[in-house]
Amino acid sequence: MASKFSFRKLILGGLAGLVSTLVCLLLAYFAGVIATAWNSQEFFPTLLAAVTVLPLMLLLVLLPATIIIAVAVGLFLGLLFQRTRSLLLVIGGVAGGVVSLIVLSLIVPSIAPGDFTAILRSYPISLTYGVVVGLVTAWFFRRMASN
Repeated sequence: MASKFSFRKLILGGLAGLVSTLVCLLLAYFAGVIATAWNSQEFFPTLLAAVTVLPLMLLLVLLPATIIIAVAVGLFLGLLFQRTRSLLLVIGGVAGGVVSLIVLSLIVPSIAPGDFTAILRSYPISLTYGVVVGLVTAWFFRRMASN
């Protein structure tokens, strides 16, 4: 049985990726503030990092990479939607992890080596971030496509 190709599902996948980009960047910001507070255990260094370095890193490094990861996962889910409705979250998490490893651990550090991208070279961090982005994208896509 052949499934029908749907531009609507493809567009919804891309939109789900864009929406999940914003949510994941907010999650990354709060996780960064908590990690900074945990490591420094002082208020003013945490505040300084939260208003200067962390937003710059998120905007300059993580925003373009997250857009690429989330939109790619959303488009992939849009292509597979008819066959895998029940496994969307699992497929989204796995696809997010794979795309994130490629983008964050291999491509971004080779394009822009430096302090901002040093943490992204860690495979467990890249994989975890990608799985979260994939799960959030799949959740938004499932909510959008069910209507």
